[in-house]
Amino acid sequence: MKIVADHQFLESPMGIYVDRKGNVYVGDLGKNRIVKYLANNQGVQVIGQGEIGNPSSVYVDEDGDGALY
Repeated sequence: MKIVADHQFLESPMGIYVDRKGNVYVGDLGKNRIVKYLANNQGVQVIGQGEIGNPSSVYVDEDGDGALY
């Protein structure tokens, strides 16, 4: 997987989590959101557009309901 992001996209990236499918989650502390890079360069999803307070770490419950912590 190749991830390229410039400083304008992520602001103070903190915490990273890679799930079993190869998706990469990054806590974006500066913009109060989590950015999910889909496996195999299939795209990017932004979770919580400024709504997540200080996401300094990321965890996905892959054995349960898929909740994001």
